[in-house]
Amino acid sequence: MTETSGPIDTRLRVVSWNIWWRYGPWEERRPIIEAALEALDPDVIALQEVWDDGAANLAAELAQALNRTHVYQGAEKRDGLGFGNAVLSRWPITRTDWRPLPGHRESEEERCVLYAELDGPRGPL
Repeated sequence: MTETSGPIDTRLRVVSWNIWWRYGPWEERRPIIEAALEALDPDVIALQEVWDDGAANLAAELAQALNRTHVYQGAEKRDGLGFGNAVLSRWPITRTDWRPLPGHRESEEERCVLYAELDGPRGPL
């Protein structure tokens, strides 16, 4: 006969945030974004409009500051500046994939969807 235990209390906190690329007062916004994410302490962070300039990538910077793993996928690059999505995770990212999304007729911006599978404490997420 196998012994069973009661339910395991599990919390999964997910934050999704369109960080609005580098628009507006970026130098003021960047530390506020990091502080807000640190205060929320999410397990998984889904970011949209993440920038990448070839030398630096906001997803990588935030992942390092918040002690998270991450994956970034750029949807487009113009004049050396990338624009895309990212997933940051408290747990290892075991699989990723992405797909381009059809563009809007009135916009030149390319979009994509990013998928990430995580090795969570109770199995794959």
